[in-house]
Amino acid sequence: MSAKRFILCVSCASALVLAVGCKTSPSASNAADGGGSDSGPKKSSDAGAHARDASKPDAASADVKHDAGEARADAAPWDSAVAALADSGSERVETDAGTAPAPLEIIGRWHSNWGGDEVVTASSWTSYGTTAIIDYDNVHSWLITQNAANASYNPSQFSKIVWTKPSGGSFYYCIVDFGLATAAAARASTKTADASDPATSGCGGYSWTKLSTPIVLEGDWTDGATPPATTTITSDAWGALTIKSYDSGTAITQTSATPPTFSEVVFTQPASGSFYFCIVSTNETSATNAKSHAGAADAQNKTTGCLGAAWTKLNAK
Repeated sequence: MSAKRFILCVSCASALVLAVGCKTSPSASNAADGGGSDSGPKKSSDAGAHARDASKPDAASADVKHDAGEARADAAPWDSAVAALADSGSERVETDAGTAPAPLEIIGRWHSNWGGDEVVTASSWTSYGTTAIIDYDNVHSWLITQNAANASYNPSQFSKIVWTKPSGGSFYYCIVDFGLATAAAARASTKTADASDPATSGCGGYSWTKLSTPIVLEGDWTDGATPPATTTITSDAWGALTIKSYDSGTAITQTSATPPTFSEVVFTQPASGSFYFCIVSTNETSATNAKSHAGAADAQNKTTGCLGAAWTKLNAK
């Protein structure tokens, strides 16, 4: 990453359009608005998931330049002009020589509400595959990615992703533009997303993707039976049950029956290789009912504090 990285404001981009004779980026004008092009493997059949997957190739990303103000050697005149404008002055300069930029604020391993984990580092975003992170801005919550040259969808193309500020161990993100020919075009993209209700809408007409800290109970656990039974817990499943949602102390589970039934489980934090849990509602017709019909559990009373019965203890295998 160069010591200086710039954000091109809309007004700067407009001035540039005039400077180059009102030329616009053909890739930006042809990109789908939030979803609906031949853009990547699909986790879900809806168009929202299609858009979310647009920048996720299935192979490691090739080396790319990380300097927002440096013109790529193979860039079109439009991109060289954008880089020149960046070098001549822009909305802000994030760092000066010798000053390290602030780390990307969403670095970590996260669990997706679509299932599976996504890993964000300072230089890459891995979901179904790995895409390179070219540039980012924590203040305005956007980043630019580039697909690998051998990606099945949109090889070597660029995308722009926006995210909500992390809160309570989770955040939402939306790919607002993708399939762009250059990083400059991605930075200059004015496409936006509505974060007022990201759980249900705002990302090209669909929900945003939610990433959360993985459930603290991940691992293999055994009970006190003889012989002991093993339960494997992930952010997606509690043994044979599907985990529909979770937080730091509760989980909503779903059976595979038709129709499915739902339960709420409360649990203590793992300590010294074990934890306790209590099922506070069961056989409910919906996740909402499982939450609203939950009984009271007393974690201080492991003997009778689980609706009059004992809490169940699991030990790390």
